Amino acid sequence: FYENYETKVNLGNGKKEESSYSEKKEFDEKFKIKKCTNEFNRFVKALALISGKNIEIFNSDFGFFGIFQKKNLFLTPTKNCLVCLSDQIPLIIPYAFIEIVYFERLSPLVKNFDLVFVFKNFLEKKTKKKEKWIRISSVYHKSLSLINFFIKKFIIECFEGNLNLNWKFFLEEIQKEETFYEKPKNWKILLTNKEDYMSENSSIFDRTFKLE
Repeated sequence: FYENYETKVNLGNGKKEESSYSEKKEFDEKFKIKKCTNEFNRFVKALALISGKNIEIFNSDFGFFGIFQKKNLFLTPTKNCLVCLSDQIPLIIPYAFIEIVYFERLSPLVKNFDLVFVFKNFLEKKTKKKEKWIRISSVYHKSLSLINFFIKKFIIECFEGNLNLNWKFFLEEIQKEETFYEKPKNWKILLTNKEDYMSENSSIFDRTFKLE
């Protein structure tokens, strides 16, 4: 009886010590994070004061996950751009550079969708193909409201569809159309009426379309 009692007491004390150690460790980690954050904020403020430039400190917990160049990145909207600074090669998308945003594979039945950014320099012939547009894949559907929030805030034109579009050929065709910006709502006309011809899975592209 006494042996069993002592064993139970020892086990109970062990659990309490383990719990106490875990709580202390968690407290220490939070303290270190808070200390580092405060030091970083002081550094940024001092740097802004010396340089005379406005340096934004954004909330790194506010954002969404997506795959870019086979890497799962956490993208954060800031005042001027969409960024991922945690990767070895940072991704920075200034809002001022965005022509349109297109939501691909957007459906309530699908838990993920793809996000395409077409840049304003897509009509320039000197611009490299990789710099005309980018796709962020496999964005969780629950992130849609957040993305819509910063898109509407910065008045970025956006569209949506059920398919992945063949942007390479699509932009090449638009580039041939010299009067693209002379008529209103051209993006809406093209992306609404021509989606069936621009599927990634289709080898047929309507190369003879004319702007309405």
